[in-house]
Amino acid sequence: MFIKNNKDKSNRNKKSGVYQLTCTDCPKIGQTGRSFITRIKEHRRSYINLKVDSAYASHLITENHTFNNNFKILHLENKGMKLNLLESLEINKLKNTKNILNDQIETNNSPLLNLF
Repeated sequence: MFIKNNKDKSNRNKKSGVYQLTCTDCPKIGQTGRSFITRIKEHRRSYINLKVDSAYASHLITENHTFNNNFKILHLENKGMKLNLLESLEINKLKNTKNILNDQIETNNSPLLNLF
């Protein structure tokens, strides 16, 4: 017997954690202690208003890329050290990706992260 989980998946958008945005073929890993939907709206607003207060929006503006509303939730987590570690782990997974947009990639040289 299987029990089906009927929880609304849109509730995940109201949680915090680690996410990935991608424009064309440029992935950006981010984290937020607020809701995912709030953070994505901030990126979009920065892009629309041509502000460079978001690394993702800045990239879109300078490279003449368009905003993509699609984002992927990688981990659900509250603020804290675990959230920072999960973000570092995801950045480390993409460190050999040609167009990764994360500045933190240079600081994520922990041998522990290479185990994943």
